[in-house]
Amino acid sequence: MILEPPPPMPPPPPVIAEVLVAPNGAQGDELGRSSSISGPLIAGGRYLADIEGRTNAGAARLWRLDADGTVIAEGEVTAPDGLANDEFGISVSVDAACELGDERDSATWPRLVVGAWNADLPGKSDAGAAYVYRRDPASMLWEFEAKLTASDSAASSQFGRSVSIEGNLIVVGAWQHSFSRGALYVFRRDAGGWVQESKLLASDGTNGDGFGVSVAIDGDRVIGGAWGDDIGSNGNQGSAYVFRRNSPGAWVQEAKLVASDGAASDECGRGVALDGDTAIMGTWQFWNDGPGAAHVFVRLGSAWVEQATLAHPNPSAADYFGFTVGVSGDMALVGAWADDVDGVTNQGTVHAFWRDDGGNWTHIGELTRPTPQGSAYFGFSVAIDGAVAAIGSRLDDINGTPNQGSVTLVCIDTVLCNNCPRVFAPADFNKDGVVDGDDLGTLLGEWGPCPACSTDLDGDGVVDGDDLGALLGQWT
Repeated sequence: MILEPPPPMPPPPPVIAEVLVAPNGAQGDELGRSSSISGPLIAGGRYLADIEGRTNAGAARLWRLDADGTVIAEGEVTAPDGLANDEFGISVSVDAACELGDERDSATWPRLVVGAWNADLPGKSDAGAAYVYRRDPASMLWEFEAKLTASDSAASSQFGRSVSIEGNLIVVGAWQHSFSRGALYVFRRDAGGWVQESKLLASDGTNGDGFGVSVAIDGDRVIGGAWGDDIGSNGNQGSAYVFRRNSPGAWVQEAKLVASDGAASDECGRGVALDGDTAIMGTWQFWNDGPGAAHVFVRLGSAWVEQATLAHPNPSAADYFGFTVGVSGDMALVGAWADDVDGVTNQGTVHAFWRDDGGNWTHIGELTRPTPQGSAYFGFSVAIDGAVAAIGSRLDDINGTPNQGSVTLVCIDTVLCNNCPRVFAPADFNKDGVVDGDDLGTLLGEWGPCPACSTDLDGDGVVDGDDLGALLGQWT
């Protein structure tokens, strides 16, 4: 008799690690309206913050997650030409590698893009803009790099409603463009700075679709949500569109994603996420007070097929599960910001799902606020990258200050809880982050023939003066 191997065990559920707040936060800032994470960097928008007397000008806050799990505040950025009611921070997206860039090559520096959907352009109110910042690894300061606007900017387009960055590409959504038909704008960084590479339109787009209400980029693909799209006779069922970049400036629509069980007023596409060959489209059902859902699609060749529908394990009316979604590898997070928790109204939850090798998705955990609070809207924004996630709670009361907002750091990998394993110098034998007298003592204690010793830095089988010289060269 041949025994089948047991099914793989799901990972442990994610756990909340730390709640991040703005030390200069004030009532009504709504930090966490947007959130993003990439490598060791975390960003959160507080789009209603008053800046130097400018009401609702907005700001974006940054943190860095050290390899040992310590969170380090990186300050915040504001628009250099920001005005009242720009709402800078309505959307944020950060892109970084663990090395945080080579100070000699600015192309490798981390970048942050921030949307300001109500920014006015000359003669065009609420046309919108997006601002790009880069982090200098020498000064560790975020410096303004560029202001992005649409080549065909128009009043009330709200360019910047959604933003996403990866590498040298930025995509910005303008959901109100052209009578709310909507559009995505792709920008490319080259030697001359940031230039608009393409404008993406849904092939069957019509007025009121709201294409660009959400956006995500991964590699040479972009996904944009169109929550007002009518599917057949289903008004506002919603959809999402995937575009592929064949070469610089050459983008083609690869697929239109539609939920197989979609209904009128579902507003699919309010939240979208993309990682490799997996895309997720959220359904939040605001107008019909449904519980919501999240639809998973996978790419097979050039075709995208629906793999699963993720549902709240204990759904109830108006949870708004699916309002926000995130995916990284085989882990997905789905926000339900209006979920009631133990009788606390609209506290909000975030649900974790895991996919096994057979493509089956399992609900593995529910995240809630560390302390109960009604109308905190925990899960209003969700971002995930590898071992870490960031969850926005836009109406969180902080130390008695109403609606200041917060961003909650979540450990997906509950053992490491970082995206960047710490790298130690070869001569740091005790792994304390410093090459010093303790390590020198270890080396001297193993002086002589010692082929298996870690203190044999040059690998010649003998701990001797050559190894001592290597240690002294790493002394710090």
